[in-house]
Amino acid sequence: MLASSSSEAVSGNPPGDLFSGTPYRVVRPLGKGGMGEVFLVEHQEVGRQLVAKMLHRRFAGDPQLLDRVRLEAHTLGLLEDPNVVQVVDFRETRDGVPFLVMEYLIGRTLKADLSTRGALPLLDALDFADQALSGLGAAHALGIVHRDIKPENLFLSEETDGALTLKVIDFGLARVVPGVSEQGPRPLVVPTETGAVLGSPRYLSPEAALGRRGIDHRADLYSLALVLYEMVAGRGPFDHLENDFLTAHSVEDPAPPSQYAKRPIPAELDALILRGLRKNPAERYQTAQEFQRELELLWKLLHNSQALATRVFSLSEGSVVRTTGKLRKQTGQGSASAAHSHSGHAATAAAPGVARSTDSMLQPSSHARTRPALLVASLLVGLITAIAVTGAVFALMARFAP
Repeated sequence: MLASSSSEAVSGNPPGDLFSGTPYRVVRPLGKGGMGEVFLVEHQEVGRQLVAKMLHRRFAGDPQLLDRVRLEAHTLGLLEDPNVVQVVDFRETRDGVPFLVMEYLIGRTLKADLSTRGALPLLDALDFADQALSGLGAAHALGIVHRDIKPENLFLSEETDGALTLKVIDFGLARVVPGVSEQGPRPLVVPTETGAVLGSPRYLSPEAALGRRGIDHRADLYSLALVLYEMVAGRGPFDHLENDFLTAHSVEDPAPPSQYAKRPIPAELDALILRGLRKNPAERYQTAQEFQRELELLWKLLHNSQALATRVFSLSEGSVVRTTGKLRKQTGQGSASAAHSHSGHAATAAAPGVARSTDSMLQPSSHARTRPALLVASLLVGLITAIAVTGAVFALMARFAP
């Protein structure tokens, strides 16, 4: 994982002494937060650069925080998924401070990407959401609920060939739902107290905002729908409230993202996102895979639709050229040319399982434009044929008349 670098030491001890007695040495500090600090380290025997996330020393005696570090390490150790950051080691320093060691990612967070680009091209947004759901689906299968899905915790990792892989990071607030999987990590020894609100208020599910117990994986899907909303609209549904997010998530119905977006958004995408933001978890997508299937249908609709010929879905306007997402792979890395015929017109075949095309929303199809002309031509041909037949009949009658 990559954080913003800092030249100053982030601990009371010299950085070089922090990992003495372990195989790691500090390369440089990367940042710090309220509970811990992050360093770029190097494994001294194999020379590989990694990231070490260490709990602040003042919390080293807190059993609940130690349990959370253990849970995060165990969770990420079990999640061998390309869309989840990988943990490679979990140790303690010589003086008993726990730290976990993760792969070193080069790139930027989705938050940084949104700050630079604003609202994303729709195909980028759908692709990133699909990748995030792949990582979340792997976690949910093990009974792990992330509970803090937000753009800061979705990292766009640059691969060696320049492609981007979205990775879910920071499982520090994760919850393990008992009984979901025998392979999952052990739940917290000291559970979160009833009524505690955990996570970032702007991205909390209604049940999390109300401090309810027993929050499950559908809370992550609500948060991901909020992230998708922000990716396509350039803002969240409740940003106008500034700070009363908990109440908004609990009682206020969100406006469709098309109300705020500067580019047109198809009605199908509005409906997809708003379903993910239902207050009642039973009315949302029930699994990450169900959410992904709806995204895939919408992707096929947009890719096969004449809408791609418009500026709304143009891949040349600030779009990421290549990603490792399966949606891009299914359509030749999202090449706009794949959706066009040799004459320059977009294909209009409807996606399987989708009732209507976006052609009717954004621009008429070429068939629709030519239909009136064909109708007029057909009528003229019919009229001329009728006149000719009538003339022939009169000629025959005149020939055989007495």
